[in-house]
Amino acid sequence: MISKVVHNNHITETFPITCGLKQGCVLALTLFSIYLAAMLYELPPDNPSIDMRYHIDGSLFNAAPLRSTRHTTVFSLNNLQFADNMAAVASSPEDLERSVRNFTSAYERFGLTVNIGKTKVLLQNTLENEEPVVNIQIWGKEVEHVTQFSYLGAVLSAEATSGKDVEKRIQAANVAYGRLGKRVFQNRDLLRTTKLMVYKAVVLTTLLYGCETWTLHKEDLKKLECFHQRKLRAIMNIRWQDKVSNIVVLNRGRSQSIEAIVALHRLHWAGHISRMPEERLPKNVLYSELTDRRR
Repeated sequence: MISKVVHNNHITETFPITCGLKQGCVLALTLFSIYLAAMLYELPPDNPSIDMRYHIDGSLFNAAPLRSTRHTTVFSLNNLQFADNMAAVASSPEDLERSVRNFTSAYERFGLTVNIGKTKVLLQNTLENEEPVVNIQIWGKEVEHVTQFSYLGAVLSAEATSGKDVEKRIQAANVAYGRLGKRVFQNRDLLRTTKLMVYKAVVLTTLLYGCETWTLHKEDLKKLECFHQRKLRAIMNIRWQDKVSNIVVLNRGRSQSIEAIVALHRLHWAGHISRMPEERLPKNVLYSELTDRRR
């Protein structure tokens, strides 16, 4: 690898880099981010992308603003990069094949390789038409086509909903609850307040991991609420024969409903984004350079 260094406002001569960083070096993350950012410049200006439109005026749950062309902001997105993971996005199988070919070529020029075994193709067809044929190949090997897969702790599915992700979170929370069942929740020597604190710190956080970005339907909220109520009743030893309402259970457990907790998490996340400086916003950091090139 050949590099240059800016020193005292002057660019040095090119020199070869013959060694890397030691494992755990604090500079590794920064240099790797710069390395990947430089790789994006190797993509063609017409690399396939999708248009992302968002609307922040009016009701977020009204269907009309989602189709509106006024008071909306649009930006192009052609990849989702996180560390050494990359997700290429496109609006058609042909565009996706071309995008994967462009990224593979850019990786090769930078000395990187694509792990074909961990590479998957996911088609999210939101229209009621026939599913198109997808045949993506890398180095002559066909990439597996799946209907769902896990990415960064979340489950992406072909239905383009959060239903599969919610089911996975319920299973993970149920496992977390079971591991602490005998030691904590069924331990008669512990106070009820202690059990509830452990439940909120371990089980509830596992259940609602990533809920800020979920698109929840009534069925999803119902599944989450049933799990929440079932565990609270088990901790407080409330049987169905006692005929205690859900509101009373929440009051006794000093907890909120799942819908209220999710709304609170979303507000915290929105506040964090609003306070974030503009140079850190994903739109400016990840997409502005590619947008400027198209201009």
